[in-house]
Amino acid sequence: MKVSLHLANSFDAAWENVLLPWFEKVASQPFEQTAPVAVVTPFRSRAQLLRGKLLAHGISLLGVHFLVPGQLREILLGDSALTIPLREHLRLLLAIAAKEFAADVDSEQPGSLIARAVARDPDYFLRLLDELGAAGWGMADADQPVLTEIATSFTKMCHDCGFAFVHQADRLATANAAKVPHPFSQLLVTGFDGAHWPLWPLLHA
Repeated sequence: MKVSLHLANSFDAAWENVLLPWFEKVASQPFEQTAPVAVVTPFRSRAQLLRGKLLAHGISLLGVHFLVPGQLREILLGDSALTIPLREHLRLLLAIAAKEFAADVDSEQPGSLIARAVARDPDYFLRLLDELGAAGWGMADADQPVLTEIATSFTKMCHDCGFAFVHQADRLATANAAKVPHPFSQLLVTGFDGAHWPLWPLLHA
């Protein structure tokens, strides 16, 4: 499959110069595709926007599958035995790990304050762990002993539950992609920018 990269200053520019021509070409060959045609967007709302514009232009969506990263991950992992937990499960386990750490140290110690803050709102720390993991780093690389200990306990809990982290699944998807036929005959990845860099291994796969 030929690969090309296009950058645009606005959605309108991307639509006129890249997206519309791509969809027109795909729509003209609905029965010539030997595998599914896929469009990957960061959010469902972006896919809905594209669908609306395509319908307004009278362009057929026959055989075109719109995917978000989670759905793409499932396709690329295939029959993998990895279990990717719900975000709610990860938040719960991280809050438990932080509370257990706070219970084991003096309440006046800075470490206790940090742990209680993580327990109250684990989302920020969870996103940080995601970004570090996607970059191939760990909490130990940040030189934060308290957070490192909480992260270590959290990771052990996840492993004990049989959970795999998203960045681990994405790296496996990348490795699998080199061994199996490409699942799509045509693929359009659109709407991603620097804010989505943790998804790079998945998109690269």
